[in-house]
Amino acid sequence: STGVMSRFKSEMTGGWKSVALGAGIAGAAMAGASAVIADKAIKAASDFQSQMLMVHTQAGASMQEVHALSNELVAMGPKVAEGPTTLAEGLYHVESAGFRGAAALKMVKAAAMGAQIGNANLEDVTNALVAATASHIKGIHGSTQAMGILNKIVGIGNMRMQDLASAMGTGILASAQTFGLSITDVGAALATLTDNAVPATAAATRMRMVISMMGAPSSKAKDALKGLGIGSTQLADDMRKRGLLDALQDLKTHLKATGDTASQQAAILSDIFGGGRTSSG
Repeated sequence: STGVMSRFKSEMTGGWKSVALGAGIAGAAMAGASAVIADKAIKAASDFQSQMLMVHTQAGASMQEVHALSNELVAMGPKVAEGPTTLAEGLYHVESAGFRGAAALKMVKAAAMGAQIGNANLEDVTNALVAATASHIKGIHGSTQAMGILNKIVGIGNMRMQDLASAMGTGILASAQTFGLSITDVGAALATLTDNAVPATAAATRMRMVISMMGAPSSKAKDALKGLGIGSTQLADDMRKRGLLDALQDLKTHLKATGDTASQQAAILSDIFGGGRTSSG
């Protein structure tokens, strides 16, 4: 009995030593993890401050606005599943485009929600939203509504939000606005072309050129249009008054009226739109 008790006491003592050693190791590990977390937190705070400083020094926001928006971005982060630094990167583009204060904050939030829904890069989506809002194209009424339209275009066409964001970088909206088109015209065109397996960026580039050629035809294009019985400004007037679809239907009606074969019609389209590569759009 004495031997059993002695053994039990020895094993228990050794066990407690093991527990104590384990606790010491765990404590050291926790201390190390805390140091790593602290370093990351310091770096994150530094990155955020650097981005917000750029909003002041390069995007033109006042320091008072920067201080106010800093707190707002930190509070916004958990609601839109984005970190403050990423939101600050988006804010930089918004402020650079001249949007300030509450309007800028609203745009960043709309872009962050759009990026989250579309699983896209926030900075790219922000630029797309800025382009849509700053273009003053018909059919855009504020950043939240604009983001909703961009989401709808993605849903109707065969593309992702990242694809649409890249397409907006081609200048398609500025060209469309110049000739009186709406965001609906642009969205429908991009959706139609991407549904036909044309990448969104290529579709936007081609449509930008097509719109310009319809609105301001070259000498060769004017001759080709004249042969169809279409005046040099007729398609431009169609676009401005009734939209892109009406202009295309007008062109199609005059093409069919010629009685030409499909190959002959394709040759006329090539003359109007500056070659086969552009006219394919």
